[in-house]
Amino acid sequence: MTKRAVVVFLALFFLAAPAAFAVGTAKLKGVDIKDNSVQFNIDGPFTYTIYKADPYRVIVELPGVDPGAFTGTHASKSSGLTQINISAEKGATKAEIILANPSDVKPLYKKGRFVLNVLPIATAAASPAVSNTTGQAQTAAEAGARTGVGNAAAPALKPEKLAPATYISSISLKRENGNVKLVLTGNGAINPGVFSLPGRIVVDVPKVRLKAALPAVMIQPVRDIRTGSYSDKVRVVLDTTRNTKYDVLTKGDTLTLTMAAPARAEVPAAEEVAKPAAAPSASAPVTAQAPAAPKGQQRISLDFQNADIVPIFMLLGEVSGYNMVVHPSVHGTITLKLKDVPWEQALNILLDTFGLGKRVDGNVMTIAPLSQFATWDKEKQSLEEAEASTEPVVQSVIRLSYAQAADITSAIINAKLLSNRGNITQDIRTNSLIIKDTPTQIAKIEKLVKIMDVAQKQVMIEAQIVEVSSSYAKSLGIQWGGTANFGGFSNGTGGQGAQFSVNTPVLAAGPTAGTAVAPFSGASFFLGTANALSLQISLNALETVGKSRSLANPRVLTLDNQAASIQQGTSIPVQTTSASGTSTQFVNANLNLQVTPRITPDGYVLLKVTAANDSLGDLTPQGYAINRKNVTTQALVKDGETLVLGGIYTDSRSTTDTGVPFLSKIPLLNLFFKDRTETGPNPQELLILITPKIVKADQS
Repeated sequence: MTKRAVVVFLALFFLAAPAAFAVGTAKLKGVDIKDNSVQFNIDGPFTYTIYKADPYRVIVELPGVDPGAFTGTHASKSSGLTQINISAEKGATKAEIILANPSDVKPLYKKGRFVLNVLPIATAAASPAVSNTTGQAQTAAEAGARTGVGNAAAPALKPEKLAPATYISSISLKRENGNVKLVLTGNGAINPGVFSLPGRIVVDVPKVRLKAALPAVMIQPVRDIRTGSYSDKVRVVLDTTRNTKYDVLTKGDTLTLTMAAPARAEVPAAEEVAKPAAAPSASAPVTAQAPAAPKGQQRISLDFQNADIVPIFMLLGEVSGYNMVVHPSVHGTITLKLKDVPWEQALNILLDTFGLGKRVDGNVMTIAPLSQFATWDKEKQSLEEAEASTEPVVQSVIRLSYAQAADITSAIINAKLLSNRGNITQDIRTNSLIIKDTPTQIAKIEKLVKIMDVAQKQVMIEAQIVEVSSSYAKSLGIQWGGTANFGGFSNGTGGQGAQFSVNTPVLAAGPTAGTAVAPFSGASFFLGTANALSLQISLNALETVGKSRSLANPRVLTLDNQAASIQQGTSIPVQTTSASGTSTQFVNANLNLQVTPRITPDGYVLLKVTAANDSLGDLTPQGYAINRKNVTTQALVKDGETLVLGGIYTDSRSTTDTGVPFLSKIPLLNLFFKDRTETGPNPQELLILITPKIVKADQS
């Protein structure tokens, strides 16, 4: 049996060993923490598995071992270890060991004692075990420990020392026990590094060349295998159909990467696809397949100790999908540990740490010192100025259709589109621009004019001015009236007649006594007899209610962002006298409405409204007073909707007393000789309704 066959046989034997023990046959009796080591005392047969989660954390699983009273956190005051967290998990004892420094570990087994020694990275490099953030690592010493299945101690197998590999001799892919395995073999000891990216698993083998052909058949979840040769390593990239968990076992000259095969329902019909074998290339390194567009929020975990920053930038380029260009002056090393952060945040941390900047052009990202970007910009500006100085000066006339020449001229000057040799002239008569400058600058000016010289949108402002008023009057009191017939004065009929009235229209006495006349909305009484004094008493109780509404509906069309004004009212002449004589001025007492619309990109109209309602007031020695009422507001209204302004309103009340002289002044008796009329309240409110409508191009 060959040496390689012996190693493979032992590995398979010890990996299968845990199945021989029943759960609960052993118990943890003690945990002893010392400098750079921890010892677990177990009173029965056991097996163990070691996972290197990251350089600061090691996980030890002891299947079938009861943790007993040692569950919990054990703080360490010894060097090399920070703490140990012990828990029971699915019939096993799980110990999470937190290291004080990035280190590797070496297990030892002797008479029920399991010792884990902490080794510095430099010392651990001699060990054939390699682990990654998601995989499992096992050494040949572990395999020897797995033979200790009884109370007797089994001697640990010492791994055979191999010379470092100089090339990779074979790469194979196979299905085994429901898993898919990638087996990579060298011509000596290999010390690979393994890490994962979204949809990819990357294996880097340092200081070797590639002399192996790629597998001809791909097995799910492996979609493709690519290789590339660098100056210091060979990289093998596994493109997977999804993010795949994996374990890594390195022994001597062989690396075995084990992936869980997908469920049969997830496997495509053509699960195993033949791929032509490609000859290895030592010239062109393999780069990860970039996605169609850079990824915005792809997350990444990084763990580096004294690592060169340039490869880290290349790694971020693969994750983000950008083509990465790093300036030759960028150099330095960094130690960092980032877990599940956006790639942009990791990139910015590196840039800030080393005073670097980035510039993105399409899907190409350039990394360089900040001073270098400033130098590039200055050189580019100098080059443009030099090119502009050699360009000929030409003349161009630009005829404007909608914009004013003065407005476009101001925009060109403010944008600094004219070169040092250029000038611009306005022709107001034809609304044109006459420009003398280089062809490059004229092209920029024409581009600006094309954007600005467009038809301005219009808005139809429809206003409804509504004045709502109501009047009310009430009259209470007694009104006297009647006739007198004096028989002692001859008037051709044997008597003289006369009529009188107090506070009422004259009432004619009826020809027959007892006739009642009621011209008012009240009660009337007739007193007296024929040929005698006839009196009529009217009880006046009258109410009058009136309502009125006056409407105006002006419309005006205006340009976007231009004020429209509507006025309605009178101008009142006012005379003023001075030493130079008398002059007449007219003062407006108008209803004035001013609206400025501005169309927003989402189809709304921002209205700036000023409404004033001035009316004629009382007469003063200096002339008539002007009553002023106004309101100013801004509102956002949807196209075609109505804005309502209100609250401009007045109220008036008045009381009028009439009565018989002297008698209306006598207390108590005056109630029968006076009449009172109350007018009001007479409220008046002005309502303004404004409806903006954006005029479409085919409606203007």
